[in-house]
Amino acid sequence: MPKISVLKAVTTFLFCLTAVDSVAAVGNPPLLPMTLQLIYPAGKYDPGKRDNGMIRAELRNEGLTPITVPIGYDGVKIRLMSRSREDRDFPVVLRTRFETKRNAEIQIQAGETRTIFELPLSEIFFQNGWRDTKQWGWGWFGVIPHHLPSMSPIHGERGNILELGLREQGTLWAEIDLDGKKIVSAKLTIPVMQLETEEIEILAVCNLAKLLLPEKLHYVISFDPKTIQRGTLSDSERSFELYDNAGQIFLRLLHAQRKVPPPTLDFDSNSTWDLGANLVYLSFARLRDKQSGTTRLVLRSYKLHVEEKPNPP
Repeated sequence: MPKISVLKAVTTFLFCLTAVDSVAAVGNPPLLPMTLQLIYPAGKYDPGKRDNGMIRAELRNEGLTPITVPIGYDGVKIRLMSRSREDRDFPVVLRTRFETKRNAEIQIQAGETRTIFELPLSEIFFQNGWRDTKQWGWGWFGVIPHHLPSMSPIHGERGNILELGLREQGTLWAEIDLDGKKIVSAKLTIPVMQLETEEIEILAVCNLAKLLLPEKLHYVISFDPKTIQRGTLSDSERSFELYDNAGQIFLRLLHAQRKVPPPTLDFDSNSTWDLGANLVYLSFARLRDKQSGTTRLVLRSYKLHVEEKPNPP
């Protein structure tokens, strides 16, 4: 029986062991030595402020060699995630309506932490109303249920009043796709402070509607109060804003009452329409910005005033 030298046996064993380890590494790539963290320095979200600061994602290189990663939010490779409802297993992602280009790349040295993206929280939570939806929108990620998601992680059921109807908190996390692998941060829960509002109810004549451009389908409705039934109005509070379908429905309702065709919408220039002398019950919430002290009226509901005709003798 031929003798095999000890050196040759050890060499063969080590070669086989290395080959097995290499195959295992190809089939099951190791986890990336990185830590992704979502940070909101303000801690709580205050809907009474127009500016609630930035939320950011930071990536730390836990390895021993530099790594190259994409940077800049695009909603595709680099994502801010949440759920439409806390009790449902359907994730939503923040989409951007800005023109997106190929992500830039940065090199993160070993032990170094770099910011991957920063986002204005007031805008992605639509604190300024429908105007913020021109840039941002929350949509289903992956599986798409039959119903629409809530407008943002802090909003309740979908509706036309984005500034109102907020939840007590919202939960977010960040994700990055890198070389076929996904890096996920821990979940961050942001408490939402209670919004203080003043309630106003009036009977008024809505006399003028103006469509502003370039904010397409952004209407400013002017009114003349006749009777203040609840709260107070200052002399400067004589208009409110409506967006998209809410504005079109309001205009069509008033024009139907006048029994004239609805206005033709001209998007090539600012358009103004006479709304006649219809009496309308208007219910507002007055919002006050804690930072600037300015106020604005948000329309809660409205109803046409119908005069009761006396019964004939």
